[in-house]
Amino acid sequence: MISNVSQEKEMNGTLYKYRCWNNNFHRAILIHNEIYLPLIEELNDPFDFQLKFDFSLLDTEAKIHKFFDLMVSGYIENNLLNSNQLNMLQYITINNKDLIKNNPVEFANKYMPFVLDNNKKHFGILCLSKRWDSILMWSHYSENHTGFCVGFNKKKLIELNHFECGPVNYCCEYPLINPLEYKKSLKESIKESFTKSIDWKYEQEFRLSKIWHPEIPTKAERLYQFKNNIIDEVIIGLNISRNNEKEIREICGQKKIPVFKMKKNDYQFTLTRDLL
Repeated sequence: MISNVSQEKEMNGTLYKYRCWNNNFHRAILIHNEIYLPLIEELNDPFDFQLKFDFSLLDTEAKIHKFFDLMVSGYIENNLLNSNQLNMLQYITINNKDLIKNNPVEFANKYMPFVLDNNKKHFGILCLSKRWDSILMWSHYSENHTGFCVGFNKKKLIELNHFECGPVNYCCEYPLINPLEYKKSLKESIKESFTKSIDWKYEQEFRLSKIWHPEIPTKAERLYQFKNNIIDEVIIGLNISRNNEKEIREICGQKKIPVFKMKKNDYQFTLTRDLL
């Protein structure tokens, strides 16, 4: 059991979002105090929220029937499907029961696109990092160290809309997901999806997620306004232009947000920062 002290420690701290100042959408974080929870398909990892069930684990008639009962009732109870989608789900289950026994991989290829397509429409994910000094992340997400990085107060950000949250779990092997655990709560389902390849471990990612149901959210509904005090600090890249640095420092000065600037450590492949 996790102690209250451990839970409090996990809730505190700063989470970082690497951004490009030349991108108007990215600038909105500082100018308009806006964060956006993107669609799954807008993420850069093709495996994100795309993990398949291992249907070979349904190796008895009883397990197969239990899975179909859980699947249909789970969608109905959580009100995730309209009548047409529910009819489609029931059609898939009725007409493919033998396929699970004979060819579970083929069944997964028939069934999982239905599940994943539904997830794509209803989920929103904000990807953040526990670190501010990643050479690769400054290169990949902040326009080759010419952008900026926003440090959000973790606790206040989570409380903004009581998001489901947690660190990403990095795996060397593709995880086996038991279909019979399908009917877990939506909260548990979201957290279980925080699994990525070990290739992404350098990001030290922490995610905030939300699911909208039964309606599909508009782009405007994926935007969240926040107060200035949610930002702990802003860090600007070591190769930022003078004009961009000036703009960021002026905005942060008005909002009383501390600003740091990245720099290279002497005789090391590491970055540090100075308070401006």
